[in-house]
Amino acid sequence: MDSDTNGEISLEEYMNHINEMSSEEEKSDPNFAQVQQNHFTSYLDKNKDSVLSKDELKEWLVPTYDRHEAESWRLIQSGDQNQDEKLSKEEILEHTDQYLSLIPPEFWHQFNADHTTTP
Repeated sequence: MDSDTNGEISLEEYMNHINEMSSEEEKSDPNFAQVQQNHFTSYLDKNKDSVLSKDELKEWLVPTYDRHEAESWRLIQSGDQNQDEKLSKEEILEHTDQYLSLIPPEFWHQFNADHTTTP
């Protein structure tokens, strides 16, 4: 990622890397660039100096925290409009593309009375 070989990753270098690594489908999301930039500034750049140091890069690639818990909190924070640290049914339904797509379609069939399985 360090295209200028200065030992740090700038936001521009980070975005270039993310764009290279992401699918066309991911990049077609109109919020893609903003979400990635927010991730860089809010979560990766711990000391807020606008670049990723070797230590910050290491923390991103080999985290010392529980990734599952961190992802859970990220998902809650992204949809928790009333900031109660819980997701209501309304908040989830307002962001169905973000939450419901995480669960395989087969799961939803049990709630669809019209759904019949074929052998």
